[in-house]
Amino acid sequence: MAHRSRCSMPRSNRGRGPSCNKSPLCAARPNMSEIIVKTPVFEAVFQPLRVGHLLLRNRIINSGHGTSLGPGTHNEDLLAYEARRAEGGAAVVITQANAVSAGCGDFYVHDEARDGKYDRLASRIQAHGAYCFVQLNHPGRQAFLGPNRSDEILFSASAIPQHEYGGAVRVPLALDEAQIEQIIDDFAAAAEAVAQTKVDGIELHFGHGNLVQQFLSPETNVREDRWGGSAENRRRFALAILERIRARIGTRLVVGARVNLELAPQAEERAELTGQIVALGNSGLLDYLSVSGGNFSSGWGGATNLPDSSFPPALWQQAAATLKRRLPHLPIWLAGRVLNVALADRLITEGVCDAVTMARELVADPDLPRNAQQGASDRTRPCVGIQSGCWQRVADGKPIHCAFNPVAGREAEAARWQAPVNEKALKVVVVGAGPAGLEAARNAALQGHQVVLYDRASRPGGQLTLIEQVPHRQDLRNIIDWYIRELTHSGAEFRLGEEVTLEKLHAAAADRVIIATGSQETAVSSGHAGFSGEILTVNQALQHAASVPGSVMVYDEWGGRAALSVAEFLAQQGHQIEFVTSLKWAGQGLNDTVRLPAVSRLAKLGVHFQAEHRVALHQGSLQVQNQLSGAWNPLSDSFAMLVTSLIPAGNNALYLAAKQAGFSVQLVGDARAPRGLTEATREGYLAARSFGNVSLIPAL
Repeated sequence: MAHRSRCSMPRSNRGRGPSCNKSPLCAARPNMSEIIVKTPVFEAVFQPLRVGHLLLRNRIINSGHGTSLGPGTHNEDLLAYEARRAEGGAAVVITQANAVSAGCGDFYVHDEARDGKYDRLASRIQAHGAYCFVQLNHPGRQAFLGPNRSDEILFSASAIPQHEYGGAVRVPLALDEAQIEQIIDDFAAAAEAVAQTKVDGIELHFGHGNLVQQFLSPETNVREDRWGGSAENRRRFALAILERIRARIGTRLVVGARVNLELAPQAEERAELTGQIVALGNSGLLDYLSVSGGNFSSGWGGATNLPDSSFPPALWQQAAATLKRRLPHLPIWLAGRVLNVALADRLITEGVCDAVTMARELVADPDLPRNAQQGASDRTRPCVGIQSGCWQRVADGKPIHCAFNPVAGREAEAARWQAPVNEKALKVVVVGAGPAGLEAARNAALQGHQVVLYDRASRPGGQLTLIEQVPHRQDLRNIIDWYIRELTHSGAEFRLGEEVTLEKLHAAAADRVIIATGSQETAVSSGHAGFSGEILTVNQALQHAASVPGSVMVYDEWGGRAALSVAEFLAQQGHQIEFVTSLKWAGQGLNDTVRLPAVSRLAKLGVHFQAEHRVALHQGSLQVQNQLSGAWNPLSDSFAMLVTSLIPAGNNALYLAAKQAGFSVQLVGDARAPRGLTEATREGYLAARSFGNVSLIPAL
């Protein structure tokens, strides 16, 4: 077998700054010792936990979350996805919300319970030592989240108007007595149907603005009958559901509830809502409470429900700690940016909660629990909270993926794929150490090939190395460091600070070449009449703008996060910012869970927004056009700088030359066509997988 390039240091020392005698990476990043560290032992998180009649193997729960897999049934794609989280070590895998009443959700309990669908799901999860719970829900006035339901009448505790996840206003119909009784019975019938399967437990969705919380909260329940008014009356609906479920199924299933405490805006209302949840916890009818936050009744509610990287880790820990103090006998689970096992272990050790629930963290890497238990947390791919591969896709009705895990949501496809086998290792040259190149290099190395990764920059990461310096995006450093660790472990060779030419490719004698040279920002040329300020691209502004005084116009045609990030970066340095976009609103290409927090921060920094305006050459000078009226106005010379985020172009010149020269070459990521991170890493992964495995891969 061909000799395989690998780090010459012992594994414990690989990549440790100046001690590495092979890779120029270490010279570029002398603090490399901070990247590869010994993993501590996490005793609290791996203590078993008694929940009802079940003993959980650890305290990491895969929380219920939408996937857009199926759709509408537990098909092989969804079964494989959920089983993979169990295989990775989660103690419990909870399904996404299953509707207790027909027509108010993508998954209907009675459809899934018949024909053995829940049995197949439970068997797949239990085969890996985890328990299977089904989440039961009635969304009430939030039923618009399902497909093709915009014309249906919505129901709630009261006829309180709401926005459809930040969209059109809808007024629900207040449920009458008979309808309330029917829904209570629907919950009980759903629980009974689940109890007749192999499933281990149910989680009742009493939070996130769904129907039960619509009854609990005085904001959405203004009834004057026995279902509204006093706290006791508003709690009656939830209590009736619990009582009827227990009457039907007894203790055959673990019964828990997902709740949140922050919906009420005033402190006294939050205290009252806390009292409601405590009363339910003291009812003796629940085996655990899972604490989360946010709702789907507004764009901002969704942003807090699915917090991006701008929110603090474990942001609902105070609510969980409050319930733990008030309900010491009841297991309390905590959701919301519990990013790693170290944080989980601390929260449990400090008595904030008894277990943690993770969704996006296990989308990014389902092996997070297993890695930590084996002392290999440094091998876990971190979630960096950018939302583009997971929730943004799910909200658009597309299958869940991950910006940095190209297999997420495609587990069934990966299991079916048969890799070709090579008799010897190939020499693979990857040009470009951005996300696509890093993923390609990693997968080629994992398959046993000899990998050399080139980049003209002195640090890996591509454009991420610039973006990571802006506010609320520092988590991107974690994913870059993870790729560095993985490539170092696998013996890939870094050749940083080197521009690759066709001659260098010939000299490298590569069997396969992957070009991942990214995209090139387009720019407005400077020197036009009427504007004497500097004109910079986003990347140029991040590198050089600190020294430029005065006000700045940020102009965006792309609709992504880059323009919002550079605006925040400059505003925090004291620049006055005018944000102009040719789109309908700032950040139009982003999901509201990312866009709304970003725009809110900019507004608080005094940024002024102009939508549906474009900056372009007109009659020989730079002007701003109102796209609604068509009127042109000169670009004010009061701006010291114009920063443009225009649609980029792929850097494919080296690919075209290499192809012409006869190399076996593939083009991936933005170099192929500028898109997003999810597409870039997926293409890098597929390019490397196309080479196949080496017949004998030595242990790393």
